[in-house]
Amino acid sequence: EAEHLYDMLSQKIGKEHIKIINLNINEEKLIDRIDKRIICSNGADHVFIRGEGIREGAPCPQGDGMLKKRHLDDPEIFKVRLNQYKQETVPGLDYLRTKHKVIDIDGDQSIEKVQVDILEKVK
Repeated sequence: EAEHLYDMLSQKIGKEHIKIINLNINEEKLIDRIDKRIICSNGADHVFIRGEGIREGAPCPQGDGMLKKRHLDDPEIFKVRLNQYKQETVPGLDYLRTKHKVIDIDGDQSIEKVQVDILEKVK
């Protein structure tokens, strides 16, 4: 799939416009972040990190729904998704590294710092 996607994007937008970003993050930190993530019951575009005043069952600060945990973030489901990532995505990423520059970002940093690093490296 990675080969097909890369060839298709190369033809459609040109190799010079392709940006491949890989977030390197410790599995424990990833699981911790996933555990803290909650969404608005009226739309998954409102994503929050559990904290003071931001908790499951509280009103959504950006909508009229209530905050809840996302079904896909259930620990057992997430383990399956993580295994799929290792089996299906990592080999594709390895293939892409042979064809194109991959921008590696330290995902163990704060979410804000990760965003800054991504924006700086895709300029």
